Amino acid sequence: MNRPGLRRALGAVPVLVALAAVPVVTGAGGPAAAAPPPVIRDCAGNPHVKPTTIDSIHCGDAGLVVTDITWRTWTAGEARGTGIERKKTCVPDCATGGTQVQPVDVRLSGSRGGAFTTVTLVNENGLSNAYPITAPR
Repeated sequence: MNRPGLRRALGAVPVLVALAAVPVVTGAGGPAAAAPPPVIRDCAGNPHVKPTTIDSIHCGDAGLVVTDITWRTWTAGEARGTGIERKKTCVPDCATGGTQVQPVDVRLSGSRGGAFTTVTLVNENGLSNAYPITAPR
């Protein structure tokens, strides 16, 4: 039995199958570029990734600096590490007072415009203090 209508319909199947096998490409065609890691800015406004020192907590008087930082994680949302807090005691005044030195856990957060905006320091007794990053943008 000759079925010309069926032959015409089946003749279109290979074309449809061939078209279905063609990948659809949209956009630039390559993998999306990874976003650059967030930075922390120093008191001069220079960006840094995983710095060993943070001086931008109190840029006006360098009253609080964290040194010897070792970073455990550094992601788009936060960074975590450990370091040494060096904080002016301001006793009897900030110009002549001593410096308190203690180990701390360091957490950077609040990424805005590709830069962290907050540093949280936690000492060995669990006392936590959060500070805004005062570096210029």
